[in-house]
Amino acid sequence: RLSLCWDNGMPRLYSPSSGAYIRNWKEERDYWEAKRAALKAKRNALKAERAAWESRRIALRAENARLREMLRRPKGEK
Repeated sequence: RLSLCWDNGMPRLYSPSSGAYIRNWKEERDYWEAKRAALKAKRNALKAERAAWESRRIALRAENARLREMLRRPKGEK
């Protein structure tokens, strides 16, 4: 059951079972835009983290190759 109420001079639907007003289309749009912006920020942070891990992986592979080359050389040779 919903109730029709006035909120700051605007008609609003109120749900007694949840104790909250039903969002109007502007509030709904703002909610989803904020959610979208938060997800985009999280995706960008994950991309940056992935780039850092990829950079670290490349550095470790180079170090691994350098150490393997050192092991292949005869003793005393640099």
